Formats: sequence, structure tokens, C-alpha cells
Amino acid sequence: MHRSAVATALAAVVGAMSLITAPTATAAPTGPARPSCLTNSQEEEWGRGEIKICVENGNARVTGYVEDLLPGSGWGEPDGQCVAWYIYWETPSGAWEDYSPGVCGQWAKSPYLKLGYGPTELPEQATEITGVTKAVLVPVQF
Repeated sequence: MHRSAVATALAAVVGAMSLITAPTATAAPTGPARPSCLTNSQEEEWGRGEIKICVENGNARVTGYVEDLLPGSGWGEPDGQCVAWYIYWETPSGAWEDYSPGVCGQWAKSPYLKLGYGPTELPEQATEITGVTKAVLVPVQF
């Protein structure tokens, strides 16, 4: 009987100590949400590019570049296509997809286009952006 009294007392002490040292929950800091950013770089035989998209408080900022590596003549020599990023956006009303500005080496002075645009340059459907899931470099005909 003496052993069970000691064991009970020891269990009570351990239980009380766990209450004293138990972690307490703290409230999450309030304020503006930190931006979430997505970056990607790709190189294919027909083009290459880098992109960084940051989303904060319903707005997005896109930076990077696209380059057409097979600018051709526009009539299929060698490919006649343009290069752009295909972006997968998240909005309160669901997913939305769109192209970034692209470069068409066969029609431009340069087969290289630097990207740098924000919410005022995005199409009207891109209001209240909550995130971005991916960006893929694609050949495209505009």
C-alpha cells in the first residue's frame, strides 16, 4: 500500500509540473498579409525565360523575361511562333488562366522581352488575385 501512495504522489507531482510547463497558445500577429511569390525559369529549344510573380492584398506584380530562340520570318521559318508565360491565377471566384505579354522575334526588333507589370496592367478579370499556382513557358501564336 505504501508503494501505491508513493506512485500516486509522484504521478500528481509530474502532472502538476506538466501543467506549469505546458506551452500556451499565442495569437497570430495581425496586419497585412506577407506576399506569396512564385518563381520559375525554363529553357526549351524554341525559347527561354524567367518569371517571378508576387501576390499581396489582392494585387500581383510580375517580373522576368521571355526570349524567342527561333524567331524565323513569321511564315514558319524556323517556327513562326511567339514565346510567353502561361499563368495559373487563383481568385475568390475560382481559377483563372492567362498569358503574360509575349515576344514574337519575327515581328519585333528584338527576340527578348523584359517583363515588369503590376495590377493596373493586368486584364480586368484578374482583380482580387489571391494567389498563383504555376507559370509555364509556352510557344504561342498571338
